[in-house]
Amino acid sequence: MNGTNPLVHKTYCMLYNAAQSAANNNIVNWASAVKSLLNSLGMGDAWFHQGVGNVTCFIKVLEQRLRDNAMQLWNTSVFNSSGGILYREYKVTLERSLYLDVIKPKHRYQFVNF
Repeated sequence: MNGTNPLVHKTYCMLYNAAQSAANNNIVNWASAVKSLLNSLGMGDAWFHQGVGNVTCFIKVLEQRLRDNAMQLWNTSVFNSSGGILYREYKVTLERSLYLDVIKPKHRYQFVNF
């Protein structure tokens, strides 16, 4: 953080300290949520070292892990739901279904919740 705007540096230090304090007191705030997210994605070193080598590469990997994590959570929720037994036979990917473009908007909700 050397050579940065003093206000940016002060804000950064305040958020970092808030996250550290929150973790010690079981409080959730924005900074502690970022720390928790990085840890859950296996990227806790970025928080621990307070930096990454190649920012562009880090962001690409972070985006992919977020997508993978969302897909895993979706698959788990469909697999574990009682209503998902039939659903998972027809819907195998998490993407917009083309048939939704054919149905009138006022009927979509009724159709997907039959």
